[in-house]
Amino acid sequence: MTNYLITGGGFNNKGAESMLYTLLTELRNNDANCKIYILLSNGVSSINNDLFENIDFINYTIKDVKKLISPFSFILKKNNKLLTAVKDADVIFDISGYILSSQWGKDAARILHIINLAKKYKKKIILLPQSFGPFDFPKKYKLGKNKLKKVLSYSSLIFAREHDGFNLLKDLGLNNIELSPDIVIQSSKPYSGFFTNKAINVDNNSASSIDIKSGSVLIFPNIRVIERSNKEKMLDLYQKAVNLLVENNYNVYISYYDLADEKICKEIFDLFENNNKVHFLDGKIDCIKFSKILPEFDFIISSRFHSIVHSYKNGIPVLAIGWAVKYEELLHSVGQDDFIFDGRNDIESDKFLEKIKYLIANFKIESEKIKFNVAKIQKNNCFDRVWECLSK
Repeated sequence: MTNYLITGGGFNNKGAESMLYTLLTELRNNDANCKIYILLSNGVSSINNDLFENIDFINYTIKDVKKLISPFSFILKKNNKLLTAVKDADVIFDISGYILSSQWGKDAARILHIINLAKKYKKKIILLPQSFGPFDFPKKYKLGKNKLKKVLSYSSLIFAREHDGFNLLKDLGLNNIELSPDIVIQSSKPYSGFFTNKAINVDNNSASSIDIKSGSVLIFPNIRVIERSNKEKMLDLYQKAVNLLVENNYNVYISYYDLADEKICKEIFDLFENNNKVHFLDGKIDCIKFSKILPEFDFIISSRFHSIVHSYKNGIPVLAIGWAVKYEELLHSVGQDDFIFDGRNDIESDKFLEKIKYLIANFKIESEKIKFNVAKIQKNNCFDRVWECLSK
């Protein structure tokens, strides 16, 4: 039996949750009896441990990690849960998604502290697919390229999700890096193996209770795009898009993938207060239930990265409004380059609406393209590479 420690995951949005559940599924598929520790930095009080099979959730802060790295860590109490988990783990996996970048300031050092923790206790650590860079840190953070190389070189494997991040890591002189798409799209397995029977039998927020009308499109705005664009122009774009869909007899659902987007979703929905074909879908469902209702939609319009990943995994076409290179590379990986707009620039509404018209007529054709390309991605997935690495 192998013991695993997971960092960087959580339940703060469906994207983080889906990465965590994907990794848990793959770990349990490889070793059904493995013990798993999950470190959470945003609290564990709301998590019911009885719903998870042989998994311990541990609350931690970077201050706690630094104490374990400290030369004086020997004075820590023996019942320190974090210390116990680190000592018990055979392998540490990080699924941060995007943390090592100068745009996050000193918070970017979190992943470096985790690697140093693994190094001190002689544990293997693998950074699963995530974004990296830029590395333009102020001198006061002491995160120069030599420091980055020294710490990152300890990792057994580092998977970069995009070419930009891969090249930045390569420029540091690292030889433990590989290019690999997001882990959620790489796994062909349904989420399973980590819930108890109680969790499976008790489902108070069932996806089956959500009634999605036939002939529907789902819209996921993203407050991060709104912050980087002209809000009024974006609202006007959404209004025109919804009007076009309604004119073509579609039902339109507006929802949020992250709680931070709830307010902007309601602002868009309020534009159609008296239209019975426009619906507000409460986003307070987990990624598993979300995945179950996705096939009910012909296509989606989204600015949330992992909602796009989930859609592609289900063969659902997406008209995407992105704000970072990760969107472009994701769409390119499944042959959907023609369906991305950069939300940081003014979007020509005529061109955007033309894409909607195309998807209305051809969503089934695009769905088949997506399924074909996703199958290729899953055939050459990072998990097989992980097991190969750990077997040496």
